[in-house]
Amino acid sequence: MESSPKISVIVPVYKVEKYIHRCIDSLLAQTFKNFELLLIDDGSPDSSGKICDKYARIDSRVRVFHKENGGVSSARQVGLEHAVGDYVIHADPDDWVESEMLQELYNKAISDNADMVICDYYLFDLSTNRKTYVKVSPPLNSEELLPKIISGEVHASLWNKLIKRTLFFENKIAFIEGLNMCEDLSVMFKLVYYAKNIAYIPKALYHYIIGRVGAYTSNKMNLSQQKNIMDLILLMQEFFMDKKKSINISELLKIFKAGYFCKIALYGNLEYYYQTKYIFSDIKFNDIISKSLLINYRLKISGILLLYNANLLLKIVRDLQSLYHKVKLS
Repeated sequence: MESSPKISVIVPVYKVEKYIHRCIDSLLAQTFKNFELLLIDDGSPDSSGKICDKYARIDSRVRVFHKENGGVSSARQVGLEHAVGDYVIHADPDDWVESEMLQELYNKAISDNADMVICDYYLFDLSTNRKTYVKVSPPLNSEELLPKIISGEVHASLWNKLIKRTLFFENKIAFIEGLNMCEDLSVMFKLVYYAKNIAYIPKALYHYIIGRVGAYTSNKMNLSQQKNIMDLILLMQEFFMDKKKSINISELLKIFKAGYFCKIALYGNLEYYYQTKYIFSDIKFNDIISKSLLINYRLKISGILLLYNANLLLKIVRDLQSLYHKVKLS
């Protein structure tokens, strides 16, 4: 590795001994050579950390950091604090990348003087064994991209975005320890807000895996994740309180809140919801049925039932959803 790598690739590692080889091998096989690979072992109880150490011994571009388990946000932050590249990109340890990914993203960043470069990706769902090409086609200015990031129309992922490292530090953007659901969104909405130049490559360079049991990311919402969502909503409200943009921030936050209101209705802890329902006090029927809310009909029905306190019907819908998942996994 050259003394000053142009790109820092950060990979949080936890309980992925069966998958980590493919991820690391695909990164070390890049046509672009001047990068560092930061593997953050988040106190993994399996052999993931030892596997990382083996790679560090055979390739000087690999740096391994072992830490106590603190969740994906703390792992990403450790990587960010130790990164020295001009640009940063993250990868999930059970995913893999095309060999030309870093080269194409870096070339585009330099040619366009971009703060952020976004590419398309492949989505592979293990539960259905289905592979989909996801064409991002993002707007190339922050005011148009920000609503799409917050609404979910453009995935807030860190793994298909090469980001200028100074964008984090000059704007004091950091991952929040303990926020382990939507941790990518918690920094991405700020990065997009401050980004002056955004570029796009209409080519899938990343392979994103969903549906793996034990993955950092999952559709299932436990109490800790539900609390994370509440914290994120408050964080976003606080951030935008004194910010001026031509877009309607309050409406954007309403769309975001309506989406998670519906997810809590179907998957969440309702007892905790009733303790914190004031956060959702501005959600109305029209917000749930809005075309801007990109969720399925089961979630919208659940949200409507919760909104009108139709608890018995909501229990039936939740029981049917649970049965559906059990049948799907059997």
